[in-house]
Amino acid sequence: MNKSLITSVSPRECELIASGKQTMLVRKTRPKIETPFKNYIYENKGKTKYWSQPMPIPYTEGRGKVIGSFVCDRVDEFDSEWSEYAYACAPTDIPCAMPMSEENAIKICKEKGCMTLEDIIDYFGDEEWRAYFWHISDLKIYDKPKELGEFRKPCNHINDCCTCKEAEFQYDGDELRGLICKREISLTRPPQSWVYCEPIEEE
Repeated sequence: MNKSLITSVSPRECELIASGKQTMLVRKTRPKIETPFKNYIYENKGKTKYWSQPMPIPYTEGRGKVIGSFVCDRVDEFDSEWSEYAYACAPTDIPCAMPMSEENAIKICKEKGCMTLEDIIDYFGDEEWRAYFWHISDLKIYDKPKELGEFRKPCNHINDCCTCKEAEFQYDGDELRGLICKREISLTRPPQSWVYCEPIEEE
């Protein structure tokens, strides 16, 4: 496993994953790396509003730290548009490989992703949707959560930052992409969804 990720996970999901009830992450995207890959779980701050009179009081329930890790050993995909087309056109008299059905995708979201039907509609919408199911294996929950600053990621700035010695020209075939910085920098901002990072030693 050469590349790793830090993925932003809600406090509710973190609790379900740590308890073993949730056995996969259900997401709209997937990283462009092969499985298996290491995934660090960042518990986002999950702001919730509790209303009082006359002003709302913001309340932060998440820790804003990396609370554990797992190995994603498989990513399954569901595409409602492709699935609908395939099942509408599939021959009835010839056995053939079929994509995941919407019924099965919803079942996985509910049983393994711990989502309600309302959760699914809120996240994906109620029309065409695509889901990626990140399977969770080798789960580790840390006794002491780790700070984001303990993790590093490639700088990857193009052209506008690179006077450092680690910068080098990158090509896409014969076409010059630009001068890309190869420094590693500490993470300072939580990932919106997920971000590549370097693996760290775990106790």
